[in-house]
Amino acid sequence: MKKFTIYQCIPSYKPAATARIIQSILPFDCKILLDIEDSIQDIQFPAFTSQLKARAREYLIEIIQAIPGQKFCVRINSLSGSEYGFDKELIHTISNRIESVFLPKIETVSELDRFYNDFGDRFKLNLIIETQRGISNLDQILQSTHKSRIEHIFFGNYDFHLDTKTYPIKEQRSPQYWDVVRPIIAKAEANGINFGNSPYVNIEDSYSLAFSLEQLMQLCSRPFAVMSLHKTQTQLLF
Repeated sequence: MKKFTIYQCIPSYKPAATARIIQSILPFDCKILLDIEDSIQDIQFPAFTSQLKARAREYLIEIIQAIPGQKFCVRINSLSGSEYGFDKELIHTISNRIESVFLPKIETVSELDRFYNDFGDRFKLNLIIETQRGISNLDQILQSTHKSRIEHIFFGNYDFHLDTKTYPIKEQRSPQYWDVVRPIIAKAEANGINFGNSPYVNIEDSYSLAFSLEQLMQLCSRPFAVMSLHKTQTQLLF
């Protein structure tokens, strides 16, 4: 039995092309994570980001309609942000096609309370911890009343560096990366929850991806999850 789960992260964009990509990836025994958070934004003209996200929600519905019978994971926007209200409407609309919901930038138990008030216990949750505040509050989050619905605690390396103003970014070949990750793994597993590793953006760097997987095999006593950003990474991990 394989010790880890692959989540193939795909932006909610260009439904016809995206549906074809998903169909080609399904044989690799991975979960499909449709993203309407960080991958959908206009960095140069932030005022247009809200329009892009609105279109991404429409695209997401088209994508899942193009692949009947397939369950999806969805990464929504921060529960404390202005986009969450629109995401909530989307999740209610497609709830029967959702396997789990990824909640980014989780920092407090109150955010999980809010999601529970909106959806009850209908979905499995994958929490992304990507700020110093989130790491500081990890014990309370892991021991909350929502514990039984949490599949993985994912670490978000790039937003963590942005939040802590740490540059250059410590990538997954760096010992400093694992210095941050190691206590997160230990706390998650001590509470009976699995760890999920941060994505790695250098798609062509297969060596670092293999090194990261080896580290996870050594550090995790429970099944863990890895995030793939491209079919090439999924093939290597598979």
